[in-house]
Amino acid sequence: MGLKKICHRWGFHGALLLLWIAVGAVLRFTNLAAKPPWNDELATMVFSLGNSFQVVPLDQAIALETLLAPLRPNGAATVATVAQRLFTESTHPPVYFALTHLWLDWLPPDGELVSVGAARSLSALFGVMAIPACFGLGWRLFRSRMVGHWSAALMAVSPYGIYQAQEARHYTLAILCVLASLGCAAIALRPDRAGKGLRPLPWSVVLLWIAVHALGIAVHYFFALAIAAEALAIAAQLLVSWHRGRGVPRQTLIALGLVGAGSLVAGLVWLPLVNQIPDHQLTQWIFDANPLTESLAILGRTVGWVVTMVVMLPVEGVPTGVAVASGAIALGFLGWALPQWIAGGRHWLGVPRTKPLIALLGGFIVAVLGLFAVITYGLGADMSLAARYHFVYFPALMLLMGAILAANWRGEGRSRPIGRRIAALTLVLGLLGGLTVVTNYGYQKPDRPDALVPLIQSVSASRPALIAGAHQNYEQTRELMGLALEFRRFRRRQAAAGAPLPPEPQFLLAHHDRPDQPRTVTVLQQVVDDFPKPFDLWVVNFFPTPEPEIQGCQRSREALPKLNGYKHRLYHCS
Repeated sequence: MGLKKICHRWGFHGALLLLWIAVGAVLRFTNLAAKPPWNDELATMVFSLGNSFQVVPLDQAIALETLLAPLRPNGAATVATVAQRLFTESTHPPVYFALTHLWLDWLPPDGELVSVGAARSLSALFGVMAIPACFGLGWRLFRSRMVGHWSAALMAVSPYGIYQAQEARHYTLAILCVLASLGCAAIALRPDRAGKGLRPLPWSVVLLWIAVHALGIAVHYFFALAIAAEALAIAAQLLVSWHRGRGVPRQTLIALGLVGAGSLVAGLVWLPLVNQIPDHQLTQWIFDANPLTESLAILGRTVGWVVTMVVMLPVEGVPTGVAVASGAIALGFLGWALPQWIAGGRHWLGVPRTKPLIALLGGFIVAVLGLFAVITYGLGADMSLAARYHFVYFPALMLLMGAILAANWRGEGRSRPIGRRIAALTLVLGLLGGLTVVTNYGYQKPDRPDALVPLIQSVSASRPALIAGAHQNYEQTRELMGLALEFRRFRRRQAAAGAPLPPEPQFLLAHHDRPDQPRTVTVLQQVVDDFPKPFDLWVVNFFPTPEPEIQGCQRSREALPKLNGYKHRLYHCS
């Protein structure tokens, strides 16, 4: 092939890859700061600043700015400060938070507080980087630029990928680590030229693989599940190779053993902190479900997370009819496309060179889901409750689907015209799903202060408001902090529009440390007695009782809408 033709071909592929990167970047950065941050994002912002939630006073009425104090940039904080805060107040390893700390030093704040868009932009950037990473890995694994393009395109428009990228959390960096680790695993399974065994694994790949695993665990502890699933998938491939009489080089076995040992050491470093997680109040919610009685719900949620990694239509914040129609269209498309997808996968299984790679990706996904089932039913921790935990197998699914759609496009299925239509429609529905997430009609935040704050402002427009919540740990502090931040945004919009501003609310966190001694109502009563009257009392996520009896206050009979993340009651105190 002449140099001119090579340059022309690579110019086309380079331009097409830039298109996928541009589409993915636009989707990830559009409306990046529009949605209010929820509980976990506020933790990222506060800890990345090197600040603490302990500065927020308890058992007393406090002003909005006092509650938001942990979101103020801290010029004296260092990376060491960030790590110290995490080890004392959180359950996560420090790498992503340290990177966010350095990242925020380069970006301007939002007035006196950290910028929500700035805090999310690092995750969005890592999400964009996953697009060329998928292209390179898809091309490398299957020796096909078409597979690389389909993998990159799916990653660019994936509703799940955009949802993860628009959160100020560590999952997109962990996704990059999973991609890098899968690349090393694919190198380990390369057949030799004769096709009768495996090539020796280079020592440089061994060191890189161990480094990726060490970094991945330091980003998120659940990356250890990716390591375990990868080990299971590789072990299955080696057993098949041995059973068929194909040799496995001794050097490869030694190298894989070193990777396993190095990864184990990298994980054991964090074991003292991991041991604290099951008893930590911040993670107790995942153990509250009863998996044995909710098997259908667990299966339904898991299937939902898998499907929305590829296709999605508006299902949240829309009329019921629209949501039902969206679900029906998605299910109808899946029923039509599934046979063609299966045929595309069989094509690659029929090619000796790519069969181990398809088996690696498929085996990895099955192994992760199997480990999730063991954790859910064996340990009682429902892994289906949070979509974000499914980042572990998300990159492998994008690569697998990229290979399948490339085969469909080439006509390696039942029908080339139908295969092309299905491949194109998969990408179109993925793009519509990405737009659904960007416009907040799918993957909405677990907390919706943007819905509760306008309600409070409209109902209590003429009276001061006290917003009271029970406090057991820093999670409840963050719940009220999300409301306070949305009040600040709401009031700034009102002031910019020249609208009159209602009185600024005050907040109360009534501490509750022992279930057998519910002191929260007593504290609330004391604060209400001292609060200037008349005023409206909004009780939000209050336990042990969501409807406390408060002397001097009457429960409102007005019907209030139910909102994600907040159980709220209104009292009129006079």
